Amino acid sequence: YIAHEYFNGNWDCFYFYQVAELMESAKCSFATSAVVMDQIDTCNFSEEALAFLGGIQNATFKEQLKDYFRNTQFRKDIFVKAQNLCKRKSPTPAKHTIYANR
Repeated sequence: YIAHEYFNGNWDCFYFYQVAELMESAKCSFATSAVVMDQIDTCNFSEEALAFLGGIQNATFKEQLKDYFRNTQFRKDIFVKAQNLCKRKSPTPAKHTIYANR
């Protein structure tokens, strides 16, 4: 406990946008959350929250707001070097079926 609390003077917590900026400086971009359930917005947010998030165009700001809505303390994310390999696409019809049957 002592080593954790007192010997880590440079140990700082970062918001998502700060990590995303650091990763962009390394030419990496956010791909997705490593937690599968965090990827399914309809399971995590109310209809009002989904409507609000739907109006946000900036992807980094939207992820930051999702943290606030979920009261996220620690994130597990996947960043990729080649952005064009992992572009987000709209959910496939099979995913729509999963969402509808939750």
